[in-house]
Amino acid sequence: MMKLFKKFLLILAFLSIPLSAGGEELFSVQLGSFKTYRSAYSFFSTLPSSIKLFLYRSRNYYTVRAGLFQKEKEAKRERENLRAKYGLNGIVVKVLPEKLLYLFYDEDYEEFLSLFSNINIKTLSPSVVYAVGVSYSKIGKLKEAKELLTIALEKGEKKAIPILIKIYYAEGDYRKLISLYESSDIKLPGSVLSFVTTGYLKLGKREKLEKLINTIKDEKTKDRIFQKRTSVKTSLSYGYDSNIYLVPEDTPLEKRSRNDRYERFSFSIINSDLFRSYSLSVFGKRLDDRSNSDLDIAILNFERETNLSGFNLVFPSVSYIYTMNRNYSLSLKSGVRKKFPSIFLSFLLGWERNFVDGDRDNLLAEGLISLNGFNIFFLYRNYSDTDDKFYISSGKELRLTISEKVTLSVSPEVKFTKYMNSTRSIRPGISGKLSLKVKGGEVYLRGGYERNYAHDEGMEWDYKRHFVELGVDYNF
Repeated sequence: MMKLFKKFLLILAFLSIPLSAGGEELFSVQLGSFKTYRSAYSFFSTLPSSIKLFLYRSRNYYTVRAGLFQKEKEAKRERENLRAKYGLNGIVVKVLPEKLLYLFYDEDYEEFLSLFSNINIKTLSPSVVYAVGVSYSKIGKLKEAKELLTIALEKGEKKAIPILIKIYYAEGDYRKLISLYESSDIKLPGSVLSFVTTGYLKLGKREKLEKLINTIKDEKTKDRIFQKRTSVKTSLSYGYDSNIYLVPEDTPLEKRSRNDRYERFSFSIINSDLFRSYSLSVFGKRLDDRSNSDLDIAILNFERETNLSGFNLVFPSVSYIYTMNRNYSLSLKSGVRKKFPSIFLSFLLGWERNFVDGDRDNLLAEGLISLNGFNIFFLYRNYSDTDDKFYISSGKELRLTISEKVTLSVSPEVKFTKYMNSTRSIRPGISGKLSLKVKGGEVYLRGGYERNYAHDEGMEWDYKRHFVELGVDYNF
């Protein structure tokens, strides 16, 4: 938005050049609004050709452009002189650190930071401390950025407030975020206020949140704060599984086991704002061998989630599961979810109607604990007075970034199943995923292996399973 505004002002200045003797001065003022003349000229080159043609006929155009090039030359000469005289370290860093700010404005963050490796940054001027702190935040070193930006703020550099708020938000430290906001006396942009509103929401301070929203008059800022958005995601894959199960594997429907190729697809729509979200998803899996069509499955799921005093209330969560041999089940669940700085908790209770084996009614409970990539999921299903099932899985995702677009993740996990009739099994396994980012989504290759050790041959059996899958995820 700011770039568009600057472009509008520049065009306005250009149009005024032949009409007013002060046109050149107005144009120069607009160029001065950029942090560097290099960025100003770069922006100038993006103007529409019709405007450029008009400018070529302007009597002041070449004067202004020559001045722009001259300023660019001076900035380049100053950089070369500093390099030649000081090697960009030593006395210029200790005595004249402000001279190096052009590196910061040119977004050469790595080079800018390298000059201060042996300098006590805390003793420098507020503008330099601020610039070093922001540079650390740009390269993802939030701890160093937070420390220096706090010092810059104590020195009177109030520009540090919005960035500190963003850092506190990224760390999930909502108390410090709100404390900093309430102690500040500057006007914050809508993008930063959206972090503040989320902080109030996470802390359950609904009254203060509504009071803040009521003070905002600009509708675009309100839309940004409410974070109204609709996202659509689709996934399609083709794979081979040596021991196929219905998906998810713990549905109440009858299980089958066999080798086969399969096609899998999913489609989901999520509509959300600051206070609530609605999601609708469809999942399907089809075996290539149509002679066993009873393994084909479709799942339809609808869920509504509302923020309530810092907790997310889930109601309702409705799932409909259907297979091609007309076996199906319907479930209704409700519960709460809560995200803390480093842990995510979810607990749902519900009822399930299984239209197989005599139309059974089941009670169920499921939960999820996620801590720094380590996940524990459990599911309890009461089939009847004499039969129930307890299932738990735990694992941790280990992620390796190979390049900007390629990521490798490996997930070792263990699954345990226990039935009331003493049948039980344990399944250690490992899976991996190689992802390539593409425009709008990713292409991935996934594979894994697991071994099932069953206590008896009643409801579980020993087996070895391996699978491989090639797929694509796309976000609209």
